[in-house]
Amino acid sequence: MGTPNNGEMTYTGNKTLHFINWTPSLVSFSSYKNHVNPPAPADLIAGWSFGNNNPPKSKEECNSKPIVIPAPESGTHLNINLWLDRGRYPSDGQEVEVVIHSIEFTVLGSE
Repeated sequence: MGTPNNGEMTYTGNKTLHFINWTPSLVSFSSYKNHVNPPAPADLIAGWSFGNNNPPKSKEECNSKPIVIPAPESGTHLNINLWLDRGRYPSDGQEVEVVIHSIEFTVLGSE
């Protein structure tokens, strides 16, 4: 998976499945249509990976060398941000809502 150019996803459905594969040297993200697990490769909406080989960069030109991917631990927290599309509120005037049906955490090597 490549590095995203703009972070946009082109899917307008209302059911998705997301994976985060987090290892000491790579974090990869993938998003799929529907709730089918395992997902069909054709259902991939977007995906990208960030690894030790990615060039360091930041909005403020801060130095991020070397790239450090912290190892996930039992106390690691999952934070999710919901962003409005270009800052626009929904055209139907309804509140924006995300429903998370489940979250699974599998320790590396315990699969």
